Amino acid sequence: MLRSRTWRWAGAFLPGLLALALCAPALAELERADPLEVPSEPVTDPARVRELAPTERLDVAVASYRDHGYEELPYVAWGLVRLAAELGDPQLAERALEIAPGVPAIWFRAALATRNPVHALRAAESFSASLPAALWALSTVGGVLGAGLLAAASALLVLAMVRGAPLHAFSWARRFSPDAPLVWPGVLLAITALCLLTLGGIGWLAVLCTGGALASTRLRRGETLGVAAVVGVVALVVGPGLDLWARVATHLEHDAVLTAAWRVERGHDLPGDAALVEAARLARPSDALLAVAAATHLRRGGQVDEALAILPDPAGVAQPRLQLAVLNLRATLQLAGGDVVAAIDDLERARSADESARLLFNLSQAYGRALRLMDNKAAFNAARELDPVLVSDFEQGQTLHRFLMSYPIPMHTFLQRALLATAESAAYAREMRARLLGRALPDFAWLVLPVLSVAILLLRRSTVQRCSRCDRLMAARGRRRGAPVTTCVRCERLFERKDSIDARVRKRQLDLDRQQQRANALRVAALGAFVPGVIAVHEGQIVRGVVQIGLAATGVALLLIARTAAAPWEVGAIAIWGMTFAGLALAVPTWVSALLRALRLATRSRRNTA
Repeated sequence: MLRSRTWRWAGAFLPGLLALALCAPALAELERADPLEVPSEPVTDPARVRELAPTERLDVAVASYRDHGYEELPYVAWGLVRLAAELGDPQLAERALEIAPGVPAIWFRAALATRNPVHALRAAESFSASLPAALWALSTVGGVLGAGLLAAASALLVLAMVRGAPLHAFSWARRFSPDAPLVWPGVLLAITALCLLTLGGIGWLAVLCTGGALASTRLRRGETLGVAAVVGVVALVVGPGLDLWARVATHLEHDAVLTAAWRVERGHDLPGDAALVEAARLARPSDALLAVAAATHLRRGGQVDEALAILPDPAGVAQPRLQLAVLNLRATLQLAGGDVVAAIDDLERARSADESARLLFNLSQAYGRALRLMDNKAAFNAARELDPVLVSDFEQGQTLHRFLMSYPIPMHTFLQRALLATAESAAYAREMRARLLGRALPDFAWLVLPVLSVAILLLRRSTVQRCSRCDRLMAARGRRRGAPVTTCVRCERLFERKDSIDARVRKRQLDLDRQQQRANALRVAALGAFVPGVIAVHEGQIVRGVVQIGLAATGVALLLIARTAAAPWEVGAIAIWGMTFAGLALAVPTWVSALLRALRLATRSRRNTA
């Protein structure tokens, strides 16, 4: 009886013991997996590749770097594309594109070497996905556009001073004598005295805004409104516009940490980028973006523990996409160290925020190492449905130490960082603002410009105007029969009271007026041929004139800085070619239109005189 009970209990527990014995390795694997093989040897072994041919050495180096996690080798590709241009070998250029397909300058150089327009289109495509190129484009477009707006505003303010100052002088002279003529030396002396303010530390832009605003209070209502709008635009350009531009420009020209972090994080390192990022991370240990870039570089060198130690807590990262990058990188490092449970927790947390193919694929690989085969299959199928090309390409090039996909930080995160104010950008903006408004004025002096634009409209006076027949200055004469009087006393006596004036006197005076008007029109036409937009402003088309002046000034600025402006390495010759073509496209049509309009004005004035 006892023996039968013993065999009965043994038969009951034996399947359980056998199942426990079979599952023990799996449970041990789930608790602590064997670490992945992480590369720690030098990227290339000179002794191993010394006997290889140059092309084979290149292939070995590229394969070794990509096994370590480097996506592109831009310096190697640059050397190949330059060699292709020297030797006239298009195959070298094509090989360079295989090594660094994300660098716009290499695509453009390859297009020049192979004469392939498709490569030029690909250069434009890769340009839009490159952070240094985007920062350069924002900085260049902002600077050139600001220069064009300031040039257009300056031209309009100078014209307002030339047209409005005589009106003030005429009104002031008539206070002493009703028949006082306009004395041009006094007008020029007043303008010169205003310009002498620049010797006292007042900037040229502040002088032009002040002089143009004062002079425009005697102009026509539309012209006064145009000058007020231009002064308001100047306030926006030298105020918040200059602050935003300085932030982008300092990151590009004076602070290369951001672009270096972008290259390191994506595996496009240039010499010195990793050291620059590490120095910046030590100076700013709480910066999550720099920590991700530095940890990525350490992981490629096999320093898993060091990389894991510098990663921040994902809960303290405010930006969602940056938080996902931290979770994915930490899971990669944990999986490399054998901590599968922690890696799965981080990837599941990341998946709850973003069901992307990369995170699903990584989660499937972590499930596979934990022997959770059903979860592994479900996550892998979901990743393949979202992006089958990405999954297939990664599987073909996968190595043991590239077990998981990277989760790159999106470019807009870097751009948001570039738009944040820094001490360097604030100092740069103050320096540029001091050059425009003058060092004698405080930095917040641009806030006076919006007040000045409103004061222009409030202080406008219309006691002086020009005769519609002879274009001479005249005092406002009220209204006659419900309509404003637009002719001066002399023209009214000559051409409206015909009975008391000899016809020969009218004819002689009419000829003199036409000659004077033709001389004025020829002067305006000559100036308009060199400065587009002057004729439009003279004829009262303020908006059209300002646009023409701005386009011409922007085109000239592009042509002047095309060969002198600094450009990132990723942009290269695209900067020269792009700015040259853009400058010609803006300047040439504007000047041709200005010349045609000047010829029409000169021809019309001659015909009217005849």
